[in-house]
Amino acid sequence: MSTHRITGLDDEQLEELATRLETRIVWNHKKGHPRKLTLHQTLHSILLYERQNMTQEVISWVYNVSQGYLSTMTKFLEPHIEAVLAEFVPDPAESLPGRISCIDGPLLVPPGPPGAAIRQAPHHRAPHPGRHRPQR
Repeated sequence: MSTHRITGLDDEQLEELATRLETRIVWNHKKGHPRKLTLHQTLHSILLYERQNMTQEVISWVYNVSQGYLSTMTKFLEPHIEAVLAEFVPDPAESLPGRISCIDGPLLVPPGPPGAAIRQAPHHRAPHPGRHRPQR
C-alpha cells in the first residue's frame, strides 16, 4: 500500500531516506532489547507527526507504543533526517534573489508604498447577536 498521501513520500523516496539514515545510524543493535518499531514505521510516525500534525498520543495508539517512546525516537531521528536531506534543501537567498518570500506561513502585503511599516491588525470583535443588549 502506498503511503504517499500520508507521508508526502512515495515508496522509493521513503526507502531512499531509510537507506541514507542507515548509513548514519545503527537501528537494530545486536545487544539489548530490539526496538519496538522498525525504521520504516518510525519514519512513518515522524512524518505523520510533522506533515499531518497528528499528536504523538494518537500516533502511539496507532502503532501500539507509548507516547514517550515516540517522542524519544523523534528527538533521536530528526537531526539525522535533517542532515541526510540537507543537500536537497535549496538556499532561499539563492533560489529567490530579490524576491519577498514566506516559507510555511501566510504573508500579507499591506496596501501603500513599498517599505511602509507592517503592523499587526487590530483584533475587532463584532458583538454577538443577542448577547449584549442595550438597556431600556
